[in-house]
Amino acid sequence: MRRLTLLLLASSLLGSCDDGSGNGPSADLFVRPTSLTVEIDYESTAAPYGGFGLGSVFGDNVDAIFPFLGTSFTAPTSVGQMQDVGAIADDSLTSQEILALAELHRDGATVGSARHQYVIFVDGKFEDDTGTRDDILGVSIGYTGVIAMFKPVIASTSFVPSVRSFAEQTVLVHEFGHEIGLVDNGLAMQSEHLDEAHGAHCSNTDCVMYWAIQTKQDILGFITGRMGSGSNVLFAADCLADVRANYGE
Repeated sequence: MRRLTLLLLASSLLGSCDDGSGNGPSADLFVRPTSLTVEIDYESTAAPYGGFGLGSVFGDNVDAIFPFLGTSFTAPTSVGQMQDVGAIADDSLTSQEILALAELHRDGATVGSARHQYVIFVDGKFEDDTGTRDDILGVSIGYTGVIAMFKPVIASTSFVPSVRSFAEQTVLVHEFGHEIGLVDNGLAMQSEHLDEAHGAHCSNTDCVMYWAIQTKQDILGFITGRMGSGSNVLFAADCLADVRANYGE
């Protein structure tokens, strides 16, 4: 299996914010955003199921987090608005290799209060120190603005297309929660809801920041009660309170 040339070096603990440099986050990371642009790329055989703009599960959760953004939040509303990056040789990817892909294909970056989020969907699985992970749906690589989504694992969550699509967007919501500093991962908590055993995850099993949401074994139980509930907002009150205390409304 050919390995990608490493253009960047970083470490990741499934969504924890640690870029391996010891420098911590940039000064821009936790400022109140004046805009949010989500850039989504995908491997040719790993296209997302649909759009992620306002009105989607992902978009509705961004709106719940940053209600002041309005139309200053932009994300692809169809696969046609995303970029096909072609084939990727590796079928398992480390965090370093994910960052190398981002370096090759990413078109923007966060500058001041203009926040940019890069997401790449790959036709492969995550590789960590334990080996190739068949259960990990997505990862965020801390302080880099990069999220990777693992399409084969997402596709294996259900035979029902609507369930797979909801699961996909739920995972992206979870990973974006890490990107904005939840839970105790940059944003100060207003109440005690940190899952000490799993770090940077919410102790509330009904919150999208619960640790098991990023694994396929547990995500179906979470989304079953959410689909058709009339609300796409997946963050529990404690997490929303932390965001509001830092960013306001």
